Amino acid sequence: MEAKSRQLHRILKDSRRSGFAHCLVIEEAHALNTQTLKHLKRFLELEDGFKKLLSVILIGQTELKTKLSQNSSEVREVVQRCELVELSPLDAQLDDYLRFKFARVGSDIADAFEKDAFDGIRDRLIFSKTDGKKKPETISLMYPLMVNNLVTAALNQAAQLGFPKVSGDLIREA
Repeated sequence: MEAKSRQLHRILKDSRRSGFAHCLVIEEAHALNTQTLKHLKRFLELEDGFKKLLSVILIGQTELKTKLSQNSSEVREVVQRCELVELSPLDAQLDDYLRFKFARVGSDIADAFEKDAFDGIRDRLIFSKTDGKKKPETISLMYPLMVNNLVTAALNQAAQLGFPKVSGDLIREA
């Protein structure tokens, strides 16, 4: 294990000196066990002088935030080297987000969606939760993955039904 660690350190150092930067991206990081998270500390400590040789990005669901809690003594040394960034729901940026996504593929969203489609997306992904004792809590699931999945399903359904555009009603029913 120690020999592999030295070899990795040497390779990253040589590569960094050649002008390259390195980043390890781990998706579904909420599924990592505590032992694996603890081992990430070794990667974070790889340096050439004062320059870090490897960045680590962990992408995961809300369970990852729990695992990386300051209160967890098992992973405290990793947590102290991390910056936590939470993705907020798109909510007010939904229109701009979808216009951007369509523009990236050279398309205009107005060619595929009726104006009320955005309201349909909001109706499907934002809801109120109440327990009867407190005032209702608004919960938004308007994260990019959820929006993308809903939009894809609506586009497929519109094509199957022969509709020229996706409407708000079609999204509410999708």
